[in-house]
Amino acid sequence: MITISYILLTLDLVHAKSPVVLMTDFETIDGAVSTMKEVIYSVDQNIIIKDLTHKIESFNTQEAGYSLYQAMELLP
Repeated sequence: MITISYILLTLDLVHAKSPVVLMTDFETIDGAVSTMKEVIYSVDQNIIIKDLTHKIESFNTQEAGYSLYQAMELLP
């Protein structure tokens, strides 16, 4: 079940100079994260994908917001 899924596009995907940063509640126990990455790679094979976290508790927007807040200084 997909509940929270954030894909942060930090700049223009066409140029693929900035990474796509993934933050989800998918965990890594199945193929959901890898499937999502393959879909992104199907658009542009040269894109950089970074994983912020895939362990956000379902529907916990405060946890998601805090994880994003912690990482924003370090993200491009």
